[in-house]
Amino acid sequence: MADGVTGLPRRVALVAVDAADAVDCLLSDFAEALPVYARLSGMDAPELVRADGADMPGDCDTVLLGTLFDARGGNGRLADALRPCAPGTRVYALGATDARDPGCAGPALDALAGLCEELGLSWMGGVVVGRAALFPRVMGCPRMGWARRPASEAVDRLIAAVRSGLPADEELVRPSPWARVLALVR
Repeated sequence: MADGVTGLPRRVALVAVDAADAVDCLLSDFAEALPVYARLSGMDAPELVRADGADMPGDCDTVLLGTLFDARGGNGRLADALRPCAPGTRVYALGATDARDPGCAGPALDALAGLCEELGLSWMGGVVVGRAALFPRVMGCPRMGWARRPASEAVDRLIAAVRSGLPADEELVRPSPWARVLALVR
């Protein structure tokens, strides 16, 4: 991890690298839940800024990349999105994979960590949710209901890490088995 920005995040760029429904749903879930948790803890939430790599605001001390991961690893779009970041910027990932087993995203997360080191950014970890196609179908369900709970709990742990400016565990999450059943009837 590069020597990075210190203190609590003040401005977080939400960067959707891939235009995918699952990525948009995950970033929206994060954006809706973060201020709620900040308010419950009596703290101010960092400002959230939607951006893409070309429009990266220079004053963001933290970036949350929303992307689709696959087993191949490296992704040139991630590099393009991160190049405008100031050295030391904290980088977290919130991604999805179409694979049944999100473990296939492990090499891609490793490649992203290496890219951050190469660019002088602080890799802080992230979350990858498997079976990406299911997530948009269960977004209308309660956030902590049986269909969304595994992903929501992982996003909540990521929120805690981002709010505190600390590293997050790299989590590979499978949706609830019942989410597949619900997705078939929706």
